[in-house]
Amino acid sequence: MLTTLSKLMAVLVKWTNLLETPLKKIKQALMKVGHSLAFMPVNRLLKRSKKDFVMFTSNWCPYCTKAKNILGAKKLSFEEHNLGNNPNLQMAVVQMTGHRTVPAIWDIRGDEPVFVGGADQLQVYL
Repeated sequence: MLTTLSKLMAVLVKWTNLLETPLKKIKQALMKVGHSLAFMPVNRLLKRSKKDFVMFTSNWCPYCTKAKNILGAKKLSFEEHNLGNNPNLQMAVVQMTGHRTVPAIWDIRGDEPVFVGGADQLQVYL
């Protein structure tokens, strides 16, 4: 009886392992699609902008004002998107960058957008 049970357990483990690998691959593929879909609105805004920088801000943020002043002093243009009006966009910015505070600033003067960070990082960057 114990031998039969052991054999049955071995077969179950083998089948579980056989099924687990494709399921993991499917789950990983779905996660990648989900992440790229979350990033889509941010990427779209970055690609369509004709300015030097894109900045995600909020109304109450003193660091956003600081970043705007830095860019203005350097005569660099920027496009501003207020995250207070769009919590889904805020989630996308966080998922894409890991940056949880505003401003979230990209330099889009080159071929590909470069995430700079916040106002303090912008000051060092420029």
